[in-house]
Amino acid sequence: MPDLGFGYWALVAAIVFTGVSNCLLLNFIVVYPRIPSFRFQGTRELFAFGAFVAMSEILFVAYNRVDVAISGRFVDTAQIGLYGVAIQLATMR
Repeated sequence: MPDLGFGYWALVAAIVFTGVSNCLLLNFIVVYPRIPSFRFQGTRELFAFGAFVAMSEILFVAYNRVDVAISGRFVDTAQIGLYGVAIQLATMR
């Protein structure tokens, strides 16, 4: 198979395509028959929950990628890049 020269951009495109297709399919499957309202009463709880979820995701990523931060002190950038791509491919859904 010939090398088309896309390299890691093919991986980036695959991740973006997966996210967009999941979003579109979910919106196609789940019907939400309400007109959106732009009133901000009662949204404090929603923002608090969103902040909690965001912080938990940040802590999860920090915990999940600590191996890259530690091994980055001992190996060169190319090896860390290969390891990062391998982890991304291994954990793709």
